[in-house]
Amino acid sequence: MLELAAASGCTMLSIGFESISRSTLKSVHKHVNRPETFAALVEKIHSYGIMVFGLFMFGFDGDDRSVFEETVRFNRESDYDACAYSVLTPYPGTLTWYEMKKANRIVSFDWDKYDQGQVVYRPAQMSGDELRIGQAHAYEAFYALSSIAGRFPVRGRRHRGQWLIYNMFMRKGSATDRIDSVAAPTPAPDTSPMPPILPVKREWRAAVLEAAGTQKLLEPFAETGCDIA
Repeated sequence: MLELAAASGCTMLSIGFESISRSTLKSVHKHVNRPETFAALVEKIHSYGIMVFGLFMFGFDGDDRSVFEETVRFNRESDYDACAYSVLTPYPGTLTWYEMKKANRIVSFDWDKYDQGQVVYRPAQMSGDELRIGQAHAYEAFYALSSIAGRFPVRGRRHRGQWLIYNMFMRKGSATDRIDSVAAPTPAPDTSPMPPILPVKREWRAAVLEAAGTQKLLEPFAETGCDIA
């Protein structure tokens, strides 16, 4: 597949790695991503002359204030060509949103703030401000001139001009396009969004129904033996 991609003219792949912590990924039900294989995957893609744009997210429950430095260090040592760092956003209708709403951790219900840049919930191991500042520092560290110089693809078939353009663009963008804020608290809506199809796992369905406020409405059906939740 990579050989065909390279033959077609593909010069970069954008990949959602999400986190370098296996336990963190498992906690949010992302079982496919395996951090122990990330570095080898980047190296393999590079062997075909294709750059890797890694997408990472901060603010998982397993993340503390050390996650920013550790992630950037891993990205630099694994020779990622470019990276984007976003703030965990529990989008309405996702299992993460229902779990956080059930735990009373959603701070803002203003959907305009759900942009992967503003913190709309209470992180588990840091404050909202610490999450935003850490994200900004990760960008600064990865796109520092010393980092760019150290990661520059001197060898191999990657397109050096394109590589440099991407890195300088991201360096400038990360320094100017910042939303240094935590979303202001808003009252919870009277109704919560419901997914078109309920999760298969019983505990996930229960979390969705409870957060959506429909669990009590379905109790009469459960009493009849109907397996809804």
